[in-house]
Amino acid sequence: MNKLLYEKVYNACNHELNLYMNNTKYAMTRKEKFFLTGEGTKPDYVIRQMRPLCIRNTSEKKENSLLLAPEVFETQIDIAPNYNLYDLIVVSYRYATFCYKQFPAYVDYIDRLFVPVKLYDRNPEKEKASVVGCVGFQKYCYPKTPEQYVIDINNGYKPSKAAVQVCCELYNNPCVSKTITDTIWISQLINYVNTEE
Repeated sequence: MNKLLYEKVYNACNHELNLYMNNTKYAMTRKEKFFLTGEGTKPDYVIRQMRPLCIRNTSEKKENSLLLAPEVFETQIDIAPNYNLYDLIVVSYRYATFCYKQFPAYVDYIDRLFVPVKLYDRNPEKEKASVVGCVGFQKYCYPKTPEQYVIDINNGYKPSKAAVQVCCELYNNPCVSKTITDTIWISQLINYVNTEE
């Protein structure tokens, strides 16, 4: 996990990320909001901020115009440099949404986008709370199928190991129906995730 956090995560948020992995430090509300259970609790990891990725508006609204192009076409979106070197690119939900709308064919980049799962300093359902960090990272969009990842790997591409791991966990869920071929592909993908580079 240390190697993943320090070598394979691109923190594109405009601040450090305080990551709390020890679930004895926090609790969850019924609405799935996480909050700290003790005061003075320190994060397990601090992921340094890298160059933040921005969305910039490139046009101005005309005063008398009633018809406008979708907002996504009037924006300039930064892309992480050498993005294929990272398994996770941690971004804001807004950034991920704009990328998904503007670059639907840019599948490998979008497949690496994760958003932080927010952690609050106190129960946000009972009192005003502030975000102090995160408890993990949620993949922004649905992962590819096991077959698609195996094809990518066999063609020499290096898909995000984090995205592949999410795919394996999803398809290993007993509620998800899978074929024998899916099971073979998942086995290959687990080997890919566990292989050191």
